Amino acid sequence: MKSEASSDDRSKPLRDDIKQLGALLGDTIRRMDGEHVFSRVEELRRLSKSLRQDDSLPETITALIESLDLRTAERVIKAFLTYFDLINIAEQHHRARRRAQNDADNTVAPKSDSLSGLFDGLSTQSVCLPSLLAALVSLDIQVVFTAHPTEITRRTVLLKQLEIARQLYRRDHPPLSNSEHRRLERELSATIEALWLTDHIIHFKPAVLDEVRYGLYHFDHVVIDAVLEVHEDLLERCRLIASQTGTELPTSPVFMKFGSWIGGDRDGNPFVTPQVTEKALKYHATVILN
Repeated sequence: MKSEASSDDRSKPLRDDIKQLGALLGDTIRRMDGEHVFSRVEELRRLSKSLRQDDSLPETITALIESLDLRTAERVIKAFLTYFDLINIAEQHHRARRRAQNDADNTVAPKSDSLSGLFDGLSTQSVCLPSLLAALVSLDIQVVFTAHPTEITRRTVLLKQLEIARQLYRRDHPPLSNSEHRRLERELSATIEALWLTDHIIHFKPAVLDEVRYGLYHFDHVVIDAVLEVHEDLLERCRLIASQTGTELPTSPVFMKFGSWIGGDRDGNPFVTPQVTEKALKYHATVILN
């Protein structure tokens, strides 16, 4: 019973986030599309939650969906799409929150799939430190971005999703004054409203440079922060091992490199011209310099 309560306590912040985000979305739907749309969304949500207890509900749900006019059906689909966006953001935020809490708690053993867990395991196996250092500084992880022309989510939607994640992060890092907390809640509500009002779907075939910008969006807003954190951790491990073994560390071990086919592939795509590749390289240069 104790472990169950502990697990329940660990998931409470996630449940609280989902409850608040769902409530803010509900308020937005009421304000923007009226009580009729909101009531249909809530009815479908309630029926779907009860599916496991009542085998007859699929017919009820089907009948309800078929009774919706086109405009209401479109808004209902938008509501569930946005709701699951918010749940995904909350879950990702909660995983990061739990990871930070575990990392700060010296009484908790690091997870085996983390760098700390890896090095703790190596330390118990009497691994040859000079060999380990040589392996680390020779790491050459190459990540290559490729285009995904089937991607239909708009970049503006992704930016709003990231903003919601940042707002949840800021709320988790007090101290916040009462006025700061109220302002943050207003900003969170406004971002959810903007997400609701933004069309999720790209209604045109992306050009090559659209794909370049989309790939660099992920690098600039998601990948680089994670990469820098891992790089600094590995570099610190190398320095520690070098100090323990009296070894001179190379001035700048790299560990990871990045490349991209987007805008530069020559696989027969007639839209990838030398001029497009030149513009793609300029985009890359701007991101690197920033």
